[in-house]
Amino acid sequence: RRRLRQDILDRSLGRDIADVVGVDSQTLERMFLRICGAPGGLWNESTVASDLGITRPTVNRYLRLLEQSFLVFQLPTLASPIKGQRKVYLVAPAIRQALYGHDEHSLEQPAEWGLLLENVVAAAMVGTRPDATQIGFWRTREAECDLVVISPKRTEYFEVKSTPDPRSARGIVAAAEALGLPGHAFILSNRFTPVVVEAKSKRLRGDHAFVLPAAFWLYFQQGSSGGTLRMRID
Repeated sequence: RRRLRQDILDRSLGRDIADVVGVDSQTLERMFLRICGAPGGLWNESTVASDLGITRPTVNRYLRLLEQSFLVFQLPTLASPIKGQRKVYLVAPAIRQALYGHDEHSLEQPAEWGLLLENVVAAAMVGTRPDATQIGFWRTREAECDLVVISPKRTEYFEVKSTPDPRSARGIVAAAEALGLPGHAFILSNRFTPVVVEAKSKRLRGDHAFVLPAAFWLYFQQGSSGGTLRMRID
Protein backbone atom coordinates (compact mmCIF):
# COMPACT_ATOMS: atom_id res chain seq x y z
CA ARG A 1 0.00 0.00 0.00
CA ARG A 2 2.87 2.39 0.78
CA ARG A 3 4.44 1.69 -2.62
CA LEU A 4 1.11 2.27 -4.37
CA ARG A 5 0.61 5.54 -2.49
CA GLN A 6 4.07 6.80 -3.41
CA ASP A 7 3.62 5.73 -7.03
CA ILE A 8 0.41 7.76 -7.26
CA LEU A 9 2.15 10.81 -5.83
CA ASP A 10 5.19 10.39 -8.07
CA ARG A 11 3.09 10.12 -11.19
CA SER A 12 0.76 13.01 -10.42
CA LEU A 13 3.27 15.39 -8.86
CA GLY A 14 6.82 14.35 -9.71
CA ARG A 15 6.47 13.82 -13.43
CA ASP A 16 3.88 16.48 -14.19
CA ILE A 17 5.15 19.33 -12.04
CA ALA A 18 8.51 18.89 -10.31
CA ASP A 19 10.26 17.81 -13.50
CA VAL A 20 9.03 20.89 -15.38
CA VAL A 21 8.92 23.64 -12.76
CA GLY A 22 11.43 24.38 -10.05
CA VAL A 23 9.68 23.39 -6.81
CA ASP A 24 10.47 21.58 -3.60
CA SER A 25 8.84 18.26 -4.41
CA GLN A 26 8.49 17.17 -0.77
CA THR A 27 6.73 20.41 0.21
CA LEU A 28 4.46 20.20 -2.82
CA GLU A 29 3.63 16.62 -1.87
CA ARG A 30 2.81 17.63 1.69
CA MET A 31 0.50 20.39 0.44
CA PHE A 32 -1.28 18.03 -1.91
CA LEU A 33 -1.71 15.44 0.85
CA ARG A 34 -3.10 18.18 3.08
CA ILE A 35 -5.78 18.91 0.47
CA CYS A 36 -6.46 15.18 0.01
CA GLY A 37 -6.94 14.83 3.75
CA ALA A 38 -9.69 17.43 3.92
CA PRO A 39 -11.03 18.35 0.46
CA GLY A 40 -13.55 21.15 0.64
CA GLY A 41 -12.10 22.52 3.87
CA LEU A 42 -11.72 26.25 4.33
CA TRP A 43 -8.34 27.28 2.94
CA ASN A 44 -6.23 29.62 5.05
CA GLU A 45 -2.92 30.35 3.39
CA SER A 46 -1.38 31.74 6.58
CA THR A 47 -2.09 28.50 8.47
CA VAL A 48 -0.84 26.38 5.57
CA ALA A 49 2.35 28.44 5.30
CA SER A 50 3.01 28.08 9.03
CA ASP A 51 2.36 24.33 9.05
CA LEU A 52 4.57 23.68 6.00
CA GLY A 53 7.30 26.12 6.99
CA ILE A 54 7.07 28.19 3.80
CA THR A 55 5.97 31.70 2.89
CA ARG A 56 2.46 32.73 1.89
CA PRO A 57 3.59 33.64 -1.67
CA THR A 58 5.04 30.13 -1.98
CA VAL A 59 1.72 28.64 -0.79
CA ASN A 60 -0.13 30.60 -3.48
CA ARG A 61 2.41 29.62 -6.14
CA TYR A 62 2.24 25.91 -5.30
CA LEU A 63 -1.57 26.01 -5.21
CA ARG A 64 -1.61 27.61 -8.67
CA LEU A 65 0.69 24.86 -9.94
CA LEU A 66 -1.66 22.20 -8.59
CA GLU A 67 -4.57 23.97 -10.29
CA GLN A 68 -2.71 24.30 -13.60
CA SER A 69 -1.96 20.57 -13.44
CA PHE A 70 -5.72 19.88 -13.05
CA LEU A 71 -5.27 18.24 -9.67
CA VAL A 72 -7.25 20.75 -7.58
CA PHE A 73 -9.67 23.63 -8.04
CA GLN A 74 -10.95 26.42 -5.81
CA LEU A 75 -14.41 27.74 -5.08
CA PRO A 76 -14.99 31.19 -3.53
CA THR A 77 -17.41 32.23 -0.83
CA LEU A 78 -20.43 34.09 -2.17
CA ALA A 79 -21.22 35.58 1.24
CA SER A 80 -19.46 38.68 2.54
CA PRO A 81 -15.87 37.56 1.98
CA ILE A 82 -13.62 36.88 4.92
CA LYS A 83 -9.88 37.07 4.25
CA GLY A 84 -8.54 33.69 3.20
CA GLN A 85 -11.98 32.10 2.99
CA ARG A 86 -12.25 29.78 0.02
CA LYS A 87 -12.46 26.04 -0.46
CA VAL A 88 -10.07 23.76 -2.30
CA TYR A 89 -11.28 20.51 -3.88
CA LEU A 90 -9.76 17.63 -5.83
CA VAL A 91 -10.53 17.48 -9.55
CA ALA A 92 -10.60 13.67 -9.29
CA PRO A 93 -11.86 12.74 -5.80
CA ALA A 94 -11.05 9.07 -6.43
CA ILE A 95 -7.35 9.87 -6.04
CA ARG A 96 -7.98 10.46 -2.34
CA GLN A 97 -9.60 7.07 -1.97
CA ALA A 98 -6.63 5.43 -3.70
CA LEU A 99 -4.05 7.29 -1.60
CA TYR A 100 -5.69 6.30 1.67
CA GLY A 101 -6.67 2.81 0.63
CA HIS A 102 -10.38 3.46 1.13
CA ASP A 103 -13.03 1.19 -0.33
CA GLU A 104 -16.83 1.18 -0.38
CA HIS A 105 -16.94 0.20 3.28
CA SER A 106 -15.33 3.48 4.30
CA LEU A 107 -18.36 5.28 2.89
CA GLU A 108 -20.51 3.69 5.56
CA GLN A 109 -19.11 6.35 7.89
CA PRO A 110 -21.28 9.50 7.52
CA ALA A 111 -18.33 11.90 7.87
CA GLU A 112 -16.34 10.16 5.13
CA TRP A 113 -19.40 9.90 2.87
CA GLY A 114 -20.17 13.61 3.26
CA LEU A 115 -16.57 14.65 2.64
CA LEU A 116 -16.23 12.65 -0.55
CA LEU A 117 -19.68 13.46 -1.92
CA GLU A 118 -19.33 17.22 -1.45
CA ASN A 119 -16.11 17.04 -3.48
CA VAL A 120 -17.77 14.92 -6.18
CA VAL A 121 -20.74 17.29 -6.44
CA ALA A 122 -18.48 20.35 -6.59
CA ALA A 123 -16.46 18.78 -9.41
CA ALA A 124 -19.68 17.87 -11.22
CA MET A 125 -20.89 21.47 -10.97
CA VAL A 126 -17.73 22.92 -12.43
CA GLY A 127 -17.76 20.37 -15.23
CA THR A 128 -21.44 20.37 -16.14
CA ARG A 129 -22.55 24.00 -15.78
CA PRO A 130 -20.73 25.77 -18.66
CA ASP A 131 -23.20 28.67 -18.54
CA ALA A 132 -22.68 29.37 -14.85
CA THR A 133 -21.50 32.88 -14.03
CA GLN A 134 -20.56 31.94 -10.47
CA ILE A 135 -20.05 28.70 -8.56
CA GLY A 136 -19.18 28.82 -4.91
CA PHE A 137 -20.46 28.33 -1.39
CA TRP A 138 -22.25 30.57 1.08
CA ARG A 139 -21.14 30.68 4.68
CA THR A 140 -21.51 32.85 7.76
CA ARG A 141 -20.97 32.10 11.44
CA GLU A 142 -24.60 31.01 11.71
CA ALA A 143 -25.25 28.95 8.59
CA GLU A 144 -23.69 27.45 5.47
CA CYS A 145 -24.91 26.31 2.06
CA ASP A 146 -22.47 23.80 0.60
CA LEU A 147 -22.76 24.87 -3.04
CA VAL A 148 -24.45 27.65 -4.99
CA VAL A 149 -24.56 27.70 -8.79
CA ILE A 150 -25.62 30.99 -10.39
CA SER A 151 -26.53 30.89 -14.08
CA PRO A 152 -28.36 33.39 -16.33
CA LYS A 153 -31.51 31.25 -16.35
CA ARG A 154 -31.44 29.66 -12.91
CA THR A 155 -29.83 29.47 -9.50
CA GLU A 156 -29.29 26.18 -7.69
CA TYR A 157 -28.68 25.72 -3.98
CA PHE A 158 -27.19 22.44 -2.72
CA GLU A 159 -26.67 20.76 0.62
CA VAL A 160 -25.00 17.38 1.09
CA LYS A 161 -26.54 15.49 4.03
CA SER A 162 -26.19 11.80 4.79
CA THR A 163 -29.40 11.91 6.87
CA PRO A 164 -31.68 14.88 6.08
CA ASP A 165 -33.80 16.36 8.85
CA PRO A 166 -36.10 19.40 9.10
CA ARG A 167 -33.10 21.67 9.72
CA SER A 168 -31.18 20.53 6.63
CA ALA A 169 -32.40 23.45 4.51
CA ARG A 170 -31.50 26.16 7.01
CA GLY A 171 -28.30 27.12 5.19
CA ILE A 172 -30.05 27.04 1.81
CA VAL A 173 -32.79 29.40 3.02
CA ALA A 174 -30.23 31.78 4.54
CA ALA A 175 -28.19 31.81 1.31
CA ALA A 176 -31.22 32.40 -0.91
CA GLU A 177 -32.45 35.25 1.27
CA ALA A 178 -29.02 36.88 1.46
CA LEU A 179 -28.22 36.56 -2.25
CA GLY A 180 -31.75 37.49 -3.31
CA LEU A 181 -31.67 35.06 -6.23
CA PRO A 182 -34.73 32.88 -6.96
CA GLY A 183 -33.90 29.25 -7.55
CA HIS A 184 -34.33 25.59 -6.68
CA ALA A 185 -33.09 23.89 -3.53
CA PHE A 186 -31.57 20.40 -3.53
CA ILE A 187 -30.47 18.15 -0.69
CA LEU A 188 -28.35 15.22 -1.83
CA SER A 189 -28.54 12.25 0.50
CA ASN A 190 -27.61 8.59 0.73
CA ARG A 191 -31.26 7.78 1.40
CA PHE A 192 -33.47 6.20 -1.25
CA THR A 193 -36.79 6.95 0.43
CA PRO A 194 -38.63 10.21 -0.34
CA VAL A 195 -38.18 12.91 2.27
CA VAL A 196 -39.85 16.31 2.28
CA VAL A 197 -37.84 19.15 3.79
CA GLU A 198 -39.45 22.55 4.09
CA ALA A 199 -37.44 25.49 2.83
CA LYS A 200 -39.74 28.43 3.31
CA SER A 201 -38.40 31.41 1.44
CA LYS A 202 -39.84 33.74 -1.18
CA ARG A 203 -36.69 33.07 -3.15
CA LEU A 204 -37.08 29.29 -3.32
CA ARG A 205 -39.61 27.77 -5.68
CA GLY A 206 -42.13 25.53 -4.00
CA ASP A 207 -41.07 26.35 -0.44
CA HIS A 208 -39.35 23.00 -0.17
CA ALA A 209 -36.09 21.29 -1.03
CA PHE A 210 -35.84 18.36 -3.41
CA VAL A 211 -34.27 15.51 -1.43
CA LEU A 212 -32.60 13.19 -3.93
CA PRO A 213 -30.30 10.18 -3.66
CA ALA A 214 -26.84 11.46 -4.50
CA ALA A 215 -26.12 8.55 -6.83
CA PHE A 216 -29.35 9.22 -8.74
CA TRP A 217 -28.55 12.92 -9.17
CA LEU A 218 -24.94 12.33 -10.24
CA TYR A 219 -25.99 9.74 -12.80
CA PHE A 220 -27.94 12.33 -14.75
CA GLN A 221 -25.27 15.04 -14.76
CA GLN A 222 -23.63 15.45 -18.15
CA GLY A 223 -20.89 17.75 -19.28
CA SER A 224 -21.23 19.96 -22.34
CA SER A 225 -19.02 17.52 -24.24
CA GLY A 226 -21.20 14.56 -23.37
CA GLY A 227 -19.28 13.04 -20.46
CA THR A 228 -19.99 13.05 -16.75
CA LEU A 229 -17.94 14.82 -14.09
CA ARG A 230 -15.76 16.63 -16.61
CA MET A 231 -13.78 19.69 -15.59
CA ARG A 232 -14.36 22.69 -17.82
CA ILE A 233 -11.17 24.19 -19.29
CA ASP A 234 -11.51 27.93 -19.91
